[in-house]
Parts: sequence; C-alpha cells; structure tokens
Amino acid sequence: MNRTILLLCLFCMSVFCKTSPNLLTNPGFELGEKSWELREWSTPTGKASFTIDGNAYEDKSCAKIKWLSGKDNILLKQDILFTGSKSLTLSFYAKTNTRVSVDGDISCSIITMDNEGNKCQYLSKDFSANSDWKQFRYSFVTDPKTVKLIVYLRNDKTTTWYDNVCLKEDLQTSSISTITTWYPQNQIIANIHINSKKRRPYSKLKCEIFSESDPQKVLAVKKIDIRKTNNMEVVLFCP
Repeated sequence: MNRTILLLCLFCMSVFCKTSPNLLTNPGFELGEKSWELREWSTPTGKASFTIDGNAYEDKSCAKIKWLSGKDNILLKQDILFTGSKSLTLSFYAKTNTRVSVDGDISCSIITMDNEGNKCQYLSKDFSANSDWKQFRYSFVTDPKTVKLIVYLRNDKTTTWYDNVCLKEDLQTSSISTITTWYPQNQIIANIHINSKKRRPYSKLKCEIFSESDPQKVLAVKKIDIRKTNNMEVVLFCP
C-alpha cells in the first residue's frame, strides 16, 4: 500500500461546554470606579490618580491611571471571593502614553489568601506596552487553600489605560494521546485516550487519513462520538 499519514484528525466537533463567566465585577469600567481601588505600594508613597476615561478600547469607558509624583509602584486592584485550586487566566487590554514599548512598564499580580487571612501565593508577570491598545494574558493555578483572590494591575511612571479586564476559569483541560498501528490490507488502527479532569469541551472527534505524497488528498474520514468513553479504538481503511 502507499504510505499514508494519520493526521490526528482530532478535529473537535459539536462543542457543548459552557463558557466560563468573568469573575470580575465592572470589567469594562462602564459603571465608573465601582469594585476597583487604587493602591500605592511604594515607600515613600507615590502619588497617582484613578479616573474613568472615554478613550476606551471597547464601549464608552476605560480606567486611566496617571502617575503624578514620587515612587512608581502604582496598582489598580479588585478583591474576589474564590475557593480552591483552579486554573485561571487573567486577560486585559492596556496602553500607555509612550510610543515605544518598555519592558516591565505594566504588569499584573495575583495574591491568594487562605481562611485565616494568610497569603498563600504571590504571582506576577511583566509586560511591555506602548500607545496602541494590546491584549495581555497571564495563566496560573490557585493554591488549594485559597478562599480569596486579589487582582492587581500595575504600572510604572506612565499614564496607563486599562479596559476589558477578564478573569476566567480554564474549563478546556482535555488532552488527547494516540497510538497508531499499521496493519496489512490497508487497515489502520488508532487507539485514542482522552485525559480530562473536567467536562469535555467537545462531544465528537473527526479522524482523517492524508496521503504522504499529496497532503491535500484525504483518503479516509471517520467521526467518533466520545461523550461516554475515555478510551476507544478507531479503525480506518485506506483505498
């Protein structure tokens, strides 16, 4: 038989998982300063202002943090009641009043707290921003003892705008592994194992076999219902 390739085809079909809700309140600052607070961690304390601005990435409002004087550890924060160990992603849009990106001129920090008010984790990531709106992301896993989470958006000695701040749980945590065996008579068997701790983000997979000599040519197709099993054997026949 002509050699073929099993492209794991693991094309997701029939997505049925629910979208994780945004855990933050007033993420686009359309309700003004509600749920957000300005903090200054510098010693001695620097001075900054927090206002709502119309120069938004989306809709009509965004946050504007302006450094005024002194040190530069300026933070915009929001507290969230949150329990347990989960995989989360914080995303936000930001820009500064500088045309050239500067390493670490903005950052995000996460602090998790336990039931006794002790700090479980301090997580942080630096970013480079300029005068164009850009989305930034940071993924992390919370400590099992977490009962409270604090999100900080931090900026240097700049004027910084923030919009569309989003904190969501990562629900799609499935991974797929396969072992493919070649048999005579144009038969291919793929043993597929799906490892998922949460509800699967899909209900079906599609397997396709492509010709090695002509990658655009599909030799065989098979759709698989995976809602009731983590392990399956898929048999495909090449012409």
